[in-house]
Amino acid sequence: MPDLEEAVRNREKIADIKKRYFLGLITREQAKLEALPVIRRINNKGQQIAKKHKVKYCPVDFVNLMR
Repeated sequence: MPDLEEAVRNREKIADIKKRYFLGLITREQAKLEALPVIRRINNKGQQIAKKHKVKYCPVDFVNLMR
């Protein structure tokens, strides 16, 4: 289940960035830079899954993850 473990790690990383951003420990730009590699991994995996099931993929972005 490496996919599940990767998803959990991605979620934990985004939650950590979100927490530090809302506490004011990092700026929006710093949070964006830290989240960018995670967002790319999430979107790449989502595109692969969507292609496999022949559906359109709606990519996630920084704003949606910080809600």
